[in-house]
Parts: sequence; C-alpha cells; structure tokens
Amino acid sequence: MLKSCTALASLHFRRGNLPKAKKILDEALITAREIHSFGHLEELHLLRSEYYERLGICRNALHELKLSHQYRDSLLTDQNESMVYETQIRYERDKKAREIAELNEQNERQIRSRRQVTITSGIVILLTFMILGVLVYALRMKIRSQQTTRRICLLYTSPSPRDSTSSR
Repeated sequence: MLKSCTALASLHFRRGNLPKAKKILDEALITAREIHSFGHLEELHLLRSEYYERLGICRNALHELKLSHQYRDSLLTDQNESMVYETQIRYERDKKAREIAELNEQNERQIRSRRQVTITSGIVILLTFMILGVLVYALRMKIRSQQTTRRICLLYTSPSPRDSTSSR
C-alpha cells in the first residue's frame, strides 16, 4: 500500500498537482510511522523534501532531507548489525561443526585404538594357549618317554620267567 502511495504521489508531482501529492504523502507518512517502516519513511521524507523545494520553502526541504538521511542511516545501521549478527552466527555454527568433526575424528581414533588393543590381546591370548598346548604336549611326550624308558629298564633288569625255568 505504501509503495502505491509513493508511486501515486510521484505521479502527482510530475503532473504538477502538488496539493494532491502532499495529501497522499501525509497519509502515507502516518501509516509508515504506525508500522515503523523505516524504508518507506526514508522515501516519503525525501519526496516531502522535493515538495517543499518546489514550493521554495528551503528550510522545510532541508529538514525533510535530513530526516530522510537519518532513516536511511538507521536502515543501513540495522542492515550492518544484521550482517554482523549473521556473520557471528555463521562463525559460531562453523566453529561448532569443526569441533564436532574433531570430536568425531577423535572418537574414531579411540575406536580404532580399542579395536587394535582387542585384536592384539586376542592374538597374545591365542599364542599363549598354543604355547601352553605345545608345552603340555611336550610334557606328556616326556612323561611317556620316561615311562617307556622305565619299562624297558625294568624289562632288562628284572629276571625273566624263561630265565628262571631254564636255569633249573
């Protein structure tokens, strides 16, 4: 609505209908103030400055021009603050994303390290059981060998029943 009022007021300016243009500008200015539309306020005060300039009332034209510049500066300040705020938010978001990525990487390293320890432990335990198995087997073989050696020794040292019957 304010855009159409501004366009209509500009049209009346071009046609030379200054009272009609002033009336439209005044009504639009009230509405723009009510809704706090700084962009429209800037434009409306600039048009009012042109209106007073055409009438030759330079003091009012200068006042309206200053108001227009104040609203423009206010808009630029708001835009700059918004850009700074958005940049700060983007920076914080990116920083958090980097921290999350770093934590994920650290977590992956810990998981790989645990896996490596688990595998190494499993291999050590398996080798330990294999060595124990070989030792138990060697021990059994040694015992069997000793038992066989004793039997053989007993056979050679003990009198055989044939020997006792033949000597009679």
